[in-house]
Amino acid sequence: MNLTFHFCSNCGSTVYWLPDFRSGLIAVALGCFEDADKFELDQSVYNESAHPWIHLRTR
Repeated sequence: MNLTFHFCSNCGSTVYWLPDFRSGLIAVALGCFEDADKFELDQSVYNESAHPWIHLRTR
């Protein structure tokens, strides 16, 4: 599995990444947005290691 990450030139945070195994997919972390409630979550990863106070709803 190969991922290509793209970072913010000011702070170094990951902005988005491109997985080679899903052509055409651009993955963006929900935390990149000031008002994430405007977006509908499509998928979530690393759920088993999430803090217990995090509750995410996917479509």
